[in-house]
Amino acid sequence: MDVIHRVRDLADEAAAAGQLELAQALHAVANLGGRRPVGVVHARPGQDPAVVVGPDLPAVLASLKIENMDAFNALNAAGGESVRVVRDFRFVE
Repeated sequence: MDVIHRVRDLADEAAAAGQLELAQALHAVANLGGRRPVGVVHARPGQDPAVVVGPDLPAVLASLKIENMDAFNALNAAGGESVRVVRDFRFVE
């Protein structure tokens, strides 16, 4: 069994145990298929920033219903809403 299949199995075990956040995170890692993830930080006034991570930038932007990041930022700058690309991830324990 390769590592990706084992990660998917672990995600299924986590879901069955009720650890839904862990299951979702493990499935996301498995779905990257060995590629580096990309993410955006979506900042909105009065709310905590949201970090959305996926396999590629178009998928991440589509999940936020954003067709063009530059146009979105220009349109929403006056209201303080923005999205910024993240490509450098560090995981610490």
